[in-house]
Amino acid sequence: MYVSVELVSTTLSVISTVCWIMAQVPQQFENYKNKSTDGISVEFLLLWFLGDLTSFLGCYLTEQLPFQLYLSCYFLFNDLVLLFQFLHYGGRLRLHRPVSWWTLLWTRFVPVSAEQTTTGVRSASVGSIVAWMCTCIYLSSRMPQLVKNYRRKSVHGISPLLFAFALMGNLTYSLSICCNAWMLPFAERSAFLQKELPYILGSSGTVLFDLLYFYQRWMYAKPHDYLVLVEE
Repeated sequence: MYVSVELVSTTLSVISTVCWIMAQVPQQFENYKNKSTDGISVEFLLLWFLGDLTSFLGCYLTEQLPFQLYLSCYFLFNDLVLLFQFLHYGGRLRLHRPVSWWTLLWTRFVPVSAEQTTTGVRSASVGSIVAWMCTCIYLSSRMPQLVKNYRRKSVHGISPLLFAFALMGNLTYSLSICCNAWMLPFAERSAFLQKELPYILGSSGTVLFDLLYFYQRWMYAKPHDYLVLVEE
């Protein structure tokens, strides 16, 4: 029984890894092809970067699973590529209140965390705080893009593969962690899931927002869009 669950967990981890490796590449290609990032919300990019940064710190400080740490590093690299494209193609970092608020929260949090660590608070405790911050940021990260799409009544400039890979990656990521919990002795599962809870919520919670994007894509689709898909 444990062998089969372990195989499922490993398979899910591999699928999640592949999805996240591919997730932002289509958007990077879309930006390059259009020579523009007008369709992307800068708040979306910055919140995603901030979420990945806190995820990396949380994974490192709480000693999460190795594949979680590796994914976090790769996420940061892709975030930086997208931010570079945004600036390179003439985007302006005009921060609205939501991003300013999160940035302020982050800058205020870092020195407090450092001070607490020097006074003897365990890094795991600090890491848990960072992990929950990461969850909150991830859960709100899609909202600026969804709002931008709603205001312009269009999803032009956004690669659907970005959200498709993100949705699949989030699902398999969460299921892989649950499978790891299932392989543990029953008495240890509760503690394991409690430690992993922010990562499970941060991944599975964003699935709803990813689905909302596809609803917007359906709502704002024009007959020409379907014609192009058929011709391709």
